[in-house]
Amino acid sequence: MSRTFFNSKGIFINELLCLTAKEANELLSVNAVLLDVRPEFEVAMRQFDVKNVIYIPHFQIESRYHEIPAEQAVILADASGLRSKEVAVFLKNKGFSNIALLAGGMVDWERAGFSVTRNKGNTLHGQCPCMLNVKPDPSQKL
Repeated sequence: MSRTFFNSKGIFINELLCLTAKEANELLSVNAVLLDVRPEFEVAMRQFDVKNVIYIPHFQIESRYHEIPAEQAVILADASGLRSKEVAVFLKNKGFSNIALLAGGMVDWERAGFSVTRNKGNTLHGQCPCMLNVKPDPSQKL
């Protein structure tokens, strides 16, 4: 996997580059694209508050991967870091080389204090890791 864009960020696990939320945030501020592969019902609840984001649910990736800019660095994200690994392997097999994973997905992104946009009208209930919430910050967008 190429480190052209990613330089010395992240670590390789099973030939996939994994980034912390902090590393991903830094790279997203300098032209990387976030590929959010969560299902639509999860995205409806809360979104990554970044300027360059593409939403393609993991189960649609085979039919829609051509929408991903192959010339840009792409950081894959999901709720907790599980489904994005499957998508990364698929994209790697399709010739994408400048890709990385957001380790811990939305859960770690939010825990690290990075901005999310919430839709209070769409909430989930249950034990899924995507439902873990950090202590609310009154200054964050809701």
